[in-house]
Amino acid sequence: MSALPPLPAGSSPARAGGFRAHLDTATAEIHHSIRVMSDFGERTRHRARGSAPPLNPLPDVSDEGVADHTRGRVRSPKILPMVAVSRCARGFTLVEIMVVVSIMAVILTMGIPPFVRAVRKEGMRKAESDLLEACQKARAGAIINAKPQDLIFRPLDGSFEAPGAFPNTLLPEGVSIESITLNDFERGEGDDNAVVVRFFPKGNSDDFRIVIRDNNNGSHCAVWLDPVTALADISTE
Repeated sequence: MSALPPLPAGSSPARAGGFRAHLDTATAEIHHSIRVMSDFGERTRHRARGSAPPLNPLPDVSDEGVADHTRGRVRSPKILPMVAVSRCARGFTLVEIMVVVSIMAVILTMGIPPFVRAVRKEGMRKAESDLLEACQKARAGAIINAKPQDLIFRPLDGSFEAPGAFPNTLLPEGVSIESITLNDFERGEGDDNAVVVRFFPKGNSDDFRIVIRDNNNGSHCAVWLDPVTALADISTE
């Protein structure tokens, strides 16, 4: 850099000092700009060749007001939010997934069998449901048709039906009729005569009670009619 030009004639020392300070600042800025452009050009050439050299930090110019705009750019304030986002957006570990799957398997293992038993009717549950439905359909048929409706039981083969209201149905396998009581007259298991229960249009019926037995575990269930309302009820013995 060439020597500084002489000050104009008649300039005061204070004014000369201010002029030289501004001139030194402008010179330092020019040097700094040249260095930045040189580094940028070198990095551009290396990138074009396929390899980039490590970035060299810019020199820290000590002149006041020259390099202040370069300070604080080494660490971007956007780094901290990116770190926080990466921590919040992390996925589950394999151990966590395995623990959740194990808990779900235990819950399903404990809950599915009772649910299946509740939905699927078999054995005594199906017999109870069929008997109650037969009594309800026979009562409804008598009221709707305004004439008596018969519900017929055959203890020998364990079948029952209400002609025109409920189809002929057999008791499930392993379930048998133990006794039938009709108007205080009891019929035993070996009685091969059909038992006819009558429902009337006014909503009443014969006094009826039937006891069925589970041959597998010996449990009993009783279904009876209220003769005043012809409504069926059930109890487990």
